[in-house]
Amino acid sequence: MARAAAFHNRGHKTQMISPVPAESTLIEVSSPPPVGLKGVFGHLYVAAWTAWRLLHVRAEIYHAHYAAEIGTWLAWLLCKRPLVISVMGGDVLFNEQGTIGPLGHWLTRRSLASAALVTVKSPLLADVVAGFGVPRSRIETVIWGVDQKIFSHSQKDGMAYRQKLGISEQAQVVFSPRMLQPFYRIDVLIDAWPQILTAIPSAVLVLSTFNADPVYQNKLKRKAAAAGVSHSIIFAPKLTQSEMRAAYSAANIAVSIPPSDGFPQTALEAAACLCPLILSDLPRLYDFFAPDHDAVYTATNPQSVADAVLHTLQNSSATKQRAVSAYKKVREGADFNANVARVEARMHHLLDQEAK
Repeated sequence: MARAAAFHNRGHKTQMISPVPAESTLIEVSSPPPVGLKGVFGHLYVAAWTAWRLLHVRAEIYHAHYAAEIGTWLAWLLCKRPLVISVMGGDVLFNEQGTIGPLGHWLTRRSLASAALVTVKSPLLADVVAGFGVPRSRIETVIWGVDQKIFSHSQKDGMAYRQKLGISEQAQVVFSPRMLQPFYRIDVLIDAWPQILTAIPSAVLVLSTFNADPVYQNKLKRKAAAAGVSHSIIFAPKLTQSEMRAAYSAANIAVSIPPSDGFPQTALEAAACLCPLILSDLPRLYDFFAPDHDAVYTATNPQSVADAVLHTLQNSSATKQRAVSAYKKVREGADFNANVARVEARMHHLLDQEAK
């Protein structure tokens, strides 16, 4: 939604087709009317509706914001050109996050190969896409980044958010901004929590419940209760962007430890808010956030996570220096509006080529 709105704000007439309900006060958004179908029939309904909508829309450029998705595949199959695809990470990391099967892999590769432009968020993703047969000349590394008018440190908002959650000014707050789903390994953080709490009794763990898997959430609550640490864990309600800024500003650390990541948007958001980072030890992220200089990297087991959290909380001077360094990286290399302008320039070039 943010990317579509950004092009609208730059003077382009923008329409968005979404397979899930979405609303915007800025742009026209189409999504399938709810009919109560689930499972295979629900997927078929969304596919049919999306195909119908694509057949009836005319645009100078078709921009898909995820490669491994029915709308992107249909845009390719229905010959919507020129097609621009923005790769996010998990959509092309088949061996790490693949759940779409051989047909989905084939459709994703074919869609990418047909695209006039493919944007990727890291050099690793550029290599993956090039391995699918996409010419390097059509690949642009664009991290997209964050809108720094929205994501910036606010001590006032941070304090207000702590008060809202009943967290004292003196408490050490560890924030998990990732979706509350098994893939993001929140359970490892909870397994590490008793050791952290023993060393720092005032510590509070705040977990985002965005897109929460209810079964997983209940499992986490039972795990915390069995370990006797429920009193220091808060399952925070879903947050808006401005509330996310407040949550990052309230936190002493943001922790993101999935087994795979293309490039985590939450890490950019946290860094823009001067919130120190603990990330999964994925070398692909080193190109942007240098180990120990910008972020602490950890293996994803309870002991390693506990060690990383304690090291970060107990070495405030070094932690502050890393947070400032990461903030500068985001400010200089991951400004959302600057990267939208880059993509817009490439799109104008595509249109010029089409006109020749």
